[in-house]
Amino acid sequence: MLCAHGEYALRVPMGGRVGMAQQVHHLTQFAERPNVTINVIPAEVVAHPGLTGAFVIMSFDDAPTVAHIEARTARIFTDEPRAVAFLQQTAGKLLALSLNPVESIRLMTSIVEDLSRA
Repeated sequence: MLCAHGEYALRVPMGGRVGMAQQVHHLTQFAERPNVTINVIPAEVVAHPGLTGAFVIMSFDDAPTVAHIEARTARIFTDEPRAVAFLQQTAGKLLALSLNPVESIRLMTSIVEDLSRA
């Protein structure tokens, strides 16, 4: 599993500082699993293609790749090749803008410390 998160989304104390610190800490623990990679898009990257909404790309050995797109009022699954290819390109761009996994864990650990101070 590969995830890209924006730094701002990890710093905003939704549900309170303690709860958010616990959630980000959980992500750092999750990222230590061998089949999980979490990349953080640093706050310095103000505009990026992930701002248009969340999506998930699911690849299977015995079935077509499927994308799940989340919008404000709808959720869409598609295996339409052009849509999937576009989202795969978008994912590549997001990863290119992101910190590497080690830097991402380091940043998330720092965010946990920042949220825990107040």
